[in-house]
Amino acid sequence: YAVAGPDADIPKAVAYAATGLGRAGRIGIRTVCFGSGGARRCPEGWPMSRAIAQIRDFVAALAPVARSAGVKLVVEDLRGAETNTLNLLQDIRALIDDIGDPDVGILLDGYHWTLNGDAPEQIVANADRILHTHVATIANRRAPGEEPCDFAPFANALAQAGYRGD
Repeated sequence: YAVAGPDADIPKAVAYAATGLGRAGRIGIRTVCFGSGGARRCPEGWPMSRAIAQIRDFVAALAPVARSAGVKLVVEDLRGAETNTLNLLQDIRALIDDIGDPDVGILLDGYHWTLNGDAPEQIVANADRILHTHVATIANRRAPGEEPCDFAPFANALAQAGYRGD
């Protein structure tokens, strides 16, 4: 379901996601990601500020549902090829700060982070809200060790930030 644009249906999207969050909590999953590039894409001609407000409304409505399921909700920094909203850590941080829920954080994806050209300083600056990470090689989006890839900038920034999460 779309959560941004003229076709957005926030209540329907929340109801849909609530089913998955409840199931996740029942089987012991403790972190669920809101990536959903297509659902959060701002359509051409639609004001970006309105799309971000709609996404904020969706995440804010979903946060208590996630909490009641025992799940933390994280917003992923998808690359620009997947969506045109919330690609950079500072943008996700602004969104979650606006929501103000301690159980809503950032999923930092090293693959997306690198391709978006985000800065190591952003990892350090937002370390307190990074609750989960992903990593993949840049060339072919493979698991570490499957092909050469320099993960040092990402890993060093996480180390400097004192990251000890998932």
